[in-house]
Amino acid sequence: MDRTLAAAHGVPYVHLVAFAIDTDRVRERLDESDEELLPMGWEIFLLEHYILMLFDGSREDHRLLLEEACLAVLDQPPGESPLGGQLPFAVYNAVRRGKLPEELDIVFKQWRKKPDEMLVKLDALWEDPDTNAADFAHACLTADLSPPPAPPTAEAWGLLVVHEG
Repeated sequence: MDRTLAAAHGVPYVHLVAFAIDTDRVRERLDESDEELLPMGWEIFLLEHYILMLFDGSREDHRLLLEEACLAVLDQPPGESPLGGQLPFAVYNAVRRGKLPEELDIVFKQWRKKPDEMLVKLDALWEDPDTNAADFAHACLTADLSPPPAPPTAEAWGLLVVHEG
């Protein structure tokens, strides 16, 4: 989490990053045996779903928050991806699918190669978004995380299960 961005964007930024980090923590705890329930890219899909629920791409402040949050992740030194590192992929996929404005695509111009394999996996998950969101959020709620997820994250997972399931 970037302190400067947290100060600039407040609660929406903090909740977004907490959701991304907590969801990524669940992904890290998974065994390979969970791959059928939680397929490759599930954490990106769930974060994209969350973003599309809470952020309005027509609002300049929301676009700026998403742009700056993605750049903060992409500006990390090369090496292991930070927790919540799926954020740029979630935003990129939403832009690619026409759910967020094309002007956010500027963030991804630095990518040498687009994540084509991941995009195919994400397209398949969006074929049944309500069921997948509910299933993935349920898996997150039942994961044994220590420390536990941030309360806003757990609440959002719960809403996804109730609303979508």
